[in-house]
Amino acid sequence: MDVVLNRGRFRPVWTRAAPAAVVALPISYFAAASSMHAPPYVGIHQIWLVVLNAVLAVLAITSGLIHAIRFALVRWYPAINGGHRKKP
Repeated sequence: MDVVLNRGRFRPVWTRAAPAAVVALPISYFAAASSMHAPPYVGIHQIWLVVLNAVLAVLAITSGLIHAIRFALVRWYPAINGGHRKKP
């Protein structure tokens, strides 16, 4: 989880959470399909995989939106502000 959440080390969170979600989704699908007549405790693992997929999807979507908004603000702020920059 540190690799996904540690934002200062690699790239933005969405660039790590999206591939992780793409990998986790087929794994959870095949795990659910193969547990038809499994004991009841296997259901807890299914719930864990569903929660994992949901968390990764939320991380990827929110981080991607924040990244897009920041990119748009940095790119278009000088045009909106008439070319003037804020003083530090």
